[in-house]
Amino acid sequence: MRDKPLSFNYFPESRVKKYLLHNKILFSNKALCKISCYNLDTLLLPEYISHSVVEFKKSKIRGYNTKTYYLSLDLPLIKNNFNETSYMVFETTLDSITLIDVFANLTIPFNQVSAHPSILHCAHCF
Repeated sequence: MRDKPLSFNYFPESRVKKYLLHNKILFSNKALCKISCYNLDTLLLPEYISHSVVEFKKSKIRGYNTKTYYLSLDLPLIKNNFNETSYMVFETTLDSITLIDVFANLTIPFNQVSAHPSILHCAHCF
């Protein structure tokens, strides 16, 4: 009997997510600032990635040494607060992965996503 269920990572989206989840992710200052302003938790990044959708049309992959992946946020935790244009941007090189930006298009302004609505437009982030 298996301890873990079988997982098949044949499709590109599954491979990208698995790659992100199984490697160390660095954070840009801009991404950290936005994560703080949106009151998101860096410890939940694996969950955010797992529940996201890789946007291959926006991503810059083929022909680039530094690949850029856009992952749409589709999180059960915050689904009511974010819409389809909310996403995380990751850059990957041969030796590193960096979360370079987080874009959140809030459907309900000044909701519970941020404990401090006045800093949603932080001068450091935008």
